[in-house]
Amino acid sequence: MALLGLIGHPVSHSLSPVIHSVTCLIKGLPHRYVAIDVSEREAVRSVLRSLHDLGFLGLNVTIPHKEEAFRCSVRVSRDAEAIGAVNVLVRTPDGWEGHNTDWVAVEEALRERGAVGFRRAVLIGAGGAARAAAYALARTGAREVVVVNRTESRGLELSRTCGERFGVPARFAPLSELGRVVRGAEVVVNAIPAGLSHDADLPLDVEDLRGVAFLVDLVYSRTGEPPATRLGRAAGCEVVDGIEVLARQAAHSFRLWTGIDPGHRLMEHIARSCVRWSGG
Repeated sequence: MALLGLIGHPVSHSLSPVIHSVTCLIKGLPHRYVAIDVSEREAVRSVLRSLHDLGFLGLNVTIPHKEEAFRCSVRVSRDAEAIGAVNVLVRTPDGWEGHNTDWVAVEEALRERGAVGFRRAVLIGAGGAARAAAYALARTGAREVVVVNRTESRGLELSRTCGERFGVPARFAPLSELGRVVRGAEVVVNAIPAGLSHDADLPLDVEDLRGVAFLVDLVYSRTGEPPATRLGRAAGCEVVDGIEVLARQAAHSFRLWTGIDPGHRLMEHIARSCVRWSGG
């Protein structure tokens, strides 16, 4: 038996323990997957050290610790190095090896829908998940990215990263201008927990999204569709919802830990079944 887990804050809503635990059962693996709430950034390093000492095989990392986990990794993959954030840690003898499967989940979802080479994308957020999404947008051939964020310094930093490291021109816009900015965009990616936390709102309505071809929501909920997903569907966008993104990155995580590729459709089916069972 091996131990797997998730660290972040909050983690009580996460579907990761269910989808990984059930996948282990289906694949005949006796592994256990647990969620570990780590509220303070300053505690991440010591927690990761302790989990390594306890023999954990691998970990997922969720908000708000993806960038701190990057700094705590003894080595990182090439993509994680470019992004500056990790969402998957793999055990090595001398510490954690960091990977990023968030970006490939977004890229795969867009490519499968033919969303490549688009003129303008709007990215809402500037944290670790948003950095991965920006990398994915660059890899799918976006010609311009508009980074929309409440905190100007973080938004400007990610805009510079897009140009200097990802090779895609980018500019910053404040969150208060989101409705105006998304008009005319081909792709909108939401990377803030709008509607799921008290300090995150989404100043957007259905009419703002009319004409947007694709909306990718990195957020999911057990209790119904989060605001960005709901608005995107109402506006007629083709929506990649947070459960699909979760399942895609989870399948890549599972393969990194075990060498087994379960396929994202299996993990997506498990996640959606869990949401239906819980009344979402």
